[in-house]
Amino acid sequence: MHKLPKAKGSLGLPAPYSPTTASEMNSMSKLKDMLNKHFVKPDLKEQDKLPGIDGYLEMTDEAQYPNGKLEVQVKTLKKTSPPRYQCDLPFLAYCQQAILPVLLIAVDVEKEIAYWLHISQTFLLEVENKLKDGQKTVMLSFPSQNIICYNSHSYIYDWRAIIDEYRSFSRYPSERALRMQYEQEVMVWRKKMKPAIRFSSNQITQLNRFVEHFNLVLRTEFPYTKSHSIYNFFKIGIAVSMFTDREVRYLMYPLYAIDNEVAIKEIDEDESGFWSDDSFRINKALFLMSCSYDSFTKESYVYKILKKDVISSAETFAEPVENFNLAREYLGGFVLEFYQVFGFDRNIDDLSFGHIAHILNDLIPIIVKMNPEKKDDFSDEGCMDFLFFEKLESIRQMLTAAQNIFDQGNSYLNAIPIYSKAFDLKLVKYYLDFLIRHNTDIGKCYRHLVPYSHLDSLKHDWREWKKNEIVHNLEIISKEFLRIYENTTSTFFPVKGGATMYMQPYQTSLWVLMFNESTEEEPYLLVYILEGMCNPYQRLYFFDSQDPACPTNDLENPLFNPGQVTINGNIYRPVKKQMVDLDFLFEPSPTYTLIREFLTDRLKEFFKKMDV
Repeated sequence: MHKLPKAKGSLGLPAPYSPTTASEMNSMSKLKDMLNKHFVKPDLKEQDKLPGIDGYLEMTDEAQYPNGKLEVQVKTLKKTSPPRYQCDLPFLAYCQQAILPVLLIAVDVEKEIAYWLHISQTFLLEVENKLKDGQKTVMLSFPSQNIICYNSHSYIYDWRAIIDEYRSFSRYPSERALRMQYEQEVMVWRKKMKPAIRFSSNQITQLNRFVEHFNLVLRTEFPYTKSHSIYNFFKIGIAVSMFTDREVRYLMYPLYAIDNEVAIKEIDEDESGFWSDDSFRINKALFLMSCSYDSFTKESYVYKILKKDVISSAETFAEPVENFNLAREYLGGFVLEFYQVFGFDRNIDDLSFGHIAHILNDLIPIIVKMNPEKKDDFSDEGCMDFLFFEKLESIRQMLTAAQNIFDQGNSYLNAIPIYSKAFDLKLVKYYLDFLIRHNTDIGKCYRHLVPYSHLDSLKHDWREWKKNEIVHNLEIISKEFLRIYENTTSTFFPVKGGATMYMQPYQTSLWVLMFNESTEEEPYLLVYILEGMCNPYQRLYFFDSQDPACPTNDLENPLFNPGQVTINGNIYRPVKKQMVDLDFLFEPSPTYTLIREFLTDRLKEFFKKMDV
């Protein structure tokens, strides 16, 4: 067969397509087909000329509201095992400067599977430290669990988590700076570790069991502690300096999902450098431990190691829970605290969500930038709490000036990230967005709790408390508390045996307000846990002790069987009684304060039973 001659003019031939164009197009087409379109909206361009990337993946929620984007580079996976890709450094350099998170996705068209890798700043730091002079490419390995295929959609949750982390870093740059500093310190210690060759096969087996158990407990029972106390690393490894039949001495350290290394290493027996280094006072994923051999082999020892961090994380728990009452409570408390800034009249019960969002997201960052003395010395953030103490006229002037700057389109140049010591602004913005997206109450923020419940000045002056307002607030909080608490513990602290549950099946709780205005006794809340085989469904009831219908009146009535409580015709026996101060009602969020109090109490009971 004769080949047709190529038409060649004086300008030469047109530029040919890349030899890999066809395979890249097939890979991109297969990726688009495998993605779950309900939660991922791909915007990928074949033969795209954008430097570094092929387009974007936009994540959406169940209601199809967008909640974040990822940049993506799509490649064809060569037949290698395990899956790997030889990556050019310019692409990694692009990722280092990217504002959005970047994913590298390699597609195996024939097997209908793709592998993904998040090119995070942590990952890039690792790569930089391993580069050699003159090196132009690096071999990247894809974690085996990071897959995309027709029957697996676990990547959706992972990508959402990546977006949430980047969103947090963008709003709180000091947190990102601290994280990067931390990464540098961890790497210093990892360089001192060596392959574990000094230990017997039996010792290695015991070390493997310990590491697997530690990571299993941390991942399945204390996921909130894992994500907030040790920066949510993939898992924890162990570097051992001594292993005898009497003593075990070791260092625990973080492993990343991208690591292709064993979780057991060794360090020199001379640990003086480890003990003296300051990093142990600020690092949260470097544990230096020493214990007896008998302790090391006990199942409860893992809980002993984790106890301090778990209790600490419970005492500061502040994660969003999708509950309308909690959203209204937290947002309402925030708006009421800054009522002059938002123009919230205490005699009027509603305020536009859009109005709140505009002031919080657009104007307050400008106002804080206009007051440079409010900026933190060690970060790019500014605290908005000074607005507590400003006079109304001054606040109005600042809002007007900030609005003018915003209207001129210069808000980006004249604003800085903000935070509050009294409120978690990540939670405030989450709940504001949650209520806006679900369009509750026709886009208005209604007063959830009566105003006196948020006046901290009254916390210790109980003689000024108004009983009708205390009752009103406790009635509102008690209606949803059990649901909110159980959702919280089942998601963030699902400890074995249901140890963190507020109460067990066949149990009921009774809150009784002890508030007698005719006495000089400070009011408090009595919390009962009641047990009865008559009703498997958990309930929480609230009563005023002076209400004739209060069930606990039976406990003091000699005509009734002592030690029994009757509610709705069902007989219960009190198994636990706890007195709770009413201080929680004067916190920014009474419900969160109560969650932390009950959760911490149950965790302490759990660790006590574990004898740790």
